[in-house]
Amino acid sequence: MKHFAIILFLTAAMQVTAQSWLPKTEGCDCQMVRHVGYTLCYDEGHEQAQWVAYVLTRERVGGPISRKGNDRFVADTTVKTGSAVPWNYGGKEYDRGHLAPAADMKWSVRAMRESFLMSNMSPQEHGFNEGLWHRAEEQVRRWAVEYDSLLVVTGPVLQEGLPQVEDGEGNCISVPLYYYKVVYDPVRKTGIGLLIEHQNSRKPIASFAVTIDEVEKATGLDFFPGIADEEKMERTICLPCWGW
Repeated sequence: MKHFAIILFLTAAMQVTAQSWLPKTEGCDCQMVRHVGYTLCYDEGHEQAQWVAYVLTRERVGGPISRKGNDRFVADTTVKTGSAVPWNYGGKEYDRGHLAPAADMKWSVRAMRESFLMSNMSPQEHGFNEGLWHRAEEQVRRWAVEYDSLLVVTGPVLQEGLPQVEDGEGNCISVPLYYYKVVYDPVRKTGIGLLIEHQNSRKPIASFAVTIDEVEKATGLDFFPGIADEEKMERTICLPCWGW
């Protein structure tokens, strides 16, 4: 049964990949950068990624690699305009909050190390980073274990007029008011969005569930553009379809 599920996912994933499932970057002022475990689009104006996309599987969630010894924050030299640097805001008012979580990269030493690149960071309040955002990350991992394999896109909601934190080098990093996650299961052909205000909360993660359409309206991005029946999937939400 397990092998059959894997075959189903691989078949579905190949069909989606062939049509490109990454968010559309046309008209977006960002640079696409590919790493071993994830792909991102870096927005120089906000000094962080607009989105980070990756595949999360049950096997990857259970990977053996520890973050200990692989958790050095470093600038992403593949960003042509230059990414934020480790001393920009970490250890000050805000945490260096992961977009693609380190715990989702336990399947590879390189993927784990690259999850600490500053292009994968966004300034987050400590309570939010360690609390609500962490719980949202855990929820997505539970889904990966339950449903075997998922396509995940996550990031900040970037817009004009956001609060900013200076990096000490003449640049300013936007502090998002909201963050999001959109998840698609290519085998069950169902997707879901999470739109989360940047403040800690004890509310259940299900209370932040929205349609993917709603996340697209908030971000101006087009998620999963290559999948079949994209519009129908993105304008509906089936809470019972996802274990909470």
